[in-house]
Amino acid sequence: MTVYAKGKLFIIWAIILLGIAVVLALLGFTGVDTHEVWIFNTLAIVFLILFAILLLTGRKTPAA
Repeated sequence: MTVYAKGKLFIIWAIILLGIAVVLALLGFTGVDTHEVWIFNTLAIVFLILFAILLLTGRKTPAA
């Protein structure tokens, strides 16, 4: 698996987890349960940390 494919897979999983977190937040904020809010907060923080790591260690374009 190439570095590009690994990076693309990483982004796809981050987007999937963000979608799950948003759905859980909508359920939690409407009063279903407070556990969903905790899960959303945890997943949102994880997503932001992963996004920051991706930005800092992202692939640079080669100098021409």
